[in-house]
Amino acid sequence: MLAELAGLRQDAAMDFAAAGLLEGLEGDEREARCRLLERLAEEGFTLDELRSAVQEDRLSLLLVERVLGGSCTIAEVAERTGLPASVLVRVRHLLGLREPGPEDRAFAEAEVAAARSFRLLLQAGLGEEVLAELTRVMGESMSRLAAATAAAFVDAFLEAGDSEEDVAMRFATLAEELVPAYGPVLIAAYEAHLRESVRRGMIGRVERESGTLGSEQQLTVCFADLVGFTRLGGQVEARELGSVAGTLAELAADLAESPVRLVKTI
Repeated sequence: MLAELAGLRQDAAMDFAAAGLLEGLEGDEREARCRLLERLAEEGFTLDELRSAVQEDRLSLLLVERVLGGSCTIAEVAERTGLPASVLVRVRHLLGLREPGPEDRAFAEAEVAAARSFRLLLQAGLGEEVLAELTRVMGESMSRLAAATAAAFVDAFLEAGDSEEDVAMRFATLAEELVPAYGPVLIAAYEAHLRESVRRGMIGRVERESGTLGSEQQLTVCFADLVGFTRLGGQVEARELGSVAGTLAELAADLAESPVRLVKTI
């Protein structure tokens, strides 16, 4: 009986026209969406999920979500790692991620490994509040990096005249192939910055006696007043304006390597 009901639900889900998922589409565009909807239905997406994606104009991104998506619930991660569910929820909050429901498979294998590492760091003696601060900083940085990465992928791989099916298949393949390849890049950048931090650091007698680092830190500060920047913001695309900010960031990085302190009073 249950198998028959499941079959009926699947048959109903495949009636895309009756569900209003093909409205306003004709010819090649309609055929491409039909093929994509069939693929998504085979992947297990429900009719409600497909309808929401169509309404939000993000049908072509569902396969990418599936590639990047999780496979474990919070309870399963807690059981596998020994890290309490309450800590896992707090970590996600600090990272700027939504709190998953009890049945949501929101955790990928990489996040399971991260939870094990988090538990190891706690056992090694790093306090929970210290790790919370590190996690918050990491979440802010990763959010910006993820947004920049997504924009870069779209710029590089979206082609004029693409159908929804073209975008879905190409970007899902890219996510499978390139996202894992980016992991070593992130680790290498972190380790390089950590080495540089250690190279610039100092632990002298005062720090050894107090058991803490001094509160003073050498900084390079650059204030820039760009003439016409506000007017420029109304004349160019946001991404072009962002390239100006990127150039300023590069200049700031160059200044950080220089003993010269450049200050312009606003």
